[in-house]
Amino acid sequence: MTAVQIFNIEEAGQDYVLFKDAETSVRVKFADETDFTKEDNAGFFHGLVGKPAALSVPIDRDCNFFIGVDMWQDLFGNFKVIPFHFATETVEVNGIDYAFWRKKLASWKAVIVGSGEPCWLCDEIRDYTTYQHPDWSRSQDWAYDICGHCEKKLGLTW
Repeated sequence: MTAVQIFNIEEAGQDYVLFKDAETSVRVKFADETDFTKEDNAGFFHGLVGKPAALSVPIDRDCNFFIGVDMWQDLFGNFKVIPFHFATETVEVNGIDYAFWRKKLASWKAVIVGSGEPCWLCDEIRDYTTYQHPDWSRSQDWAYDICGHCEKKLGLTW
C-alpha cells in the first residue's frame, strides 16, 4: 500500500504540470525519455486542468514518484489509484527540489546548531543546522542554514 496526497491540477505548461491544494504547490517538470518527450508528458495533463490528481507520498522524484488521475473507492471502502510513472527532471514542493538538495548536502558536514536565522530552503525562521562544504576554504558555495523541518524532508535527521 502506498500513501498519496490529493491535489488539483492547476496548470499544464509546455513541459510541466502544476498541482495545488490549500497549503502546497507541486511543480513537476518532465524529462525526455525513450517513448515520450517532455512535451508529450505535459500534454497528457492539458485536458485535465481543474481535475483532481493523486501524488505519491513522499513527493520526491527519487522515491518511486507517480501521478494518479484514475481514482475510485472499491466495495470495501479502500481508495484505489492507478499510478502513472513519468520521467521527471525536477519535482518542486513549494518551490524546493528536495531530491537536488538531498544529493548536494549528502557529503556536507553539520557544523553548527543555532536559532533565529532563516532557513536557506523554506525561508522560515526556526532552529537550524549549518551545513558546510567539506572543502569550505576553496568552495564558493560553502555553507547553508537548514531548519529542522527541511532537514527531516531531506532525510538528514529524524
